[in-house]
Amino acid sequence: GSDIVDYGWPGTAIRDYLSQPLSMRGTGIVTNPPYDAVTGTAKQFVEKAIADGCQYHAWLLRMNFLESIGRLPMFRKHPPSRIWISSRRLPMMHREGWEGNKAPSNITYMWIVWDANSEDRCKLNWFDWKVKRRPPPANYQATYN
Repeated sequence: GSDIVDYGWPGTAIRDYLSQPLSMRGTGIVTNPPYDAVTGTAKQFVEKAIADGCQYHAWLLRMNFLESIGRLPMFRKHPPSRIWISSRRLPMMHREGWEGNKAPSNITYMWIVWDANSEDRCKLNWFDWKVKRRPPPANYQATYN
């Protein structure tokens, strides 16, 4: 793993992912990247993973990541494999040491996944993070283009 801040997790490389070219072949990314709608930080992370040849990357992002003219060319050129919408609001996520209110967020989240080994393209589904995951029925198909 890697992070820009050392949180004490053993074996973590401390580095700025966006500032260094990396060979991502054979590795995967599962993360919640910094999200800044003005600077497009999350988009920069996704585009870098694609450019670095990452075969599997999953991003916990706000639902409004899908609705942007600035991201539309990226989605058209590199459509995600799957989009998993959180039906239940996620509890507020706080930085280490946060002592403020921990109420549920009013922001909707999703997992958006690019998987080079999958034939899925823009497969849409929902999940409830409090309920043990069950596979969808065999006849389920919710793909939208």
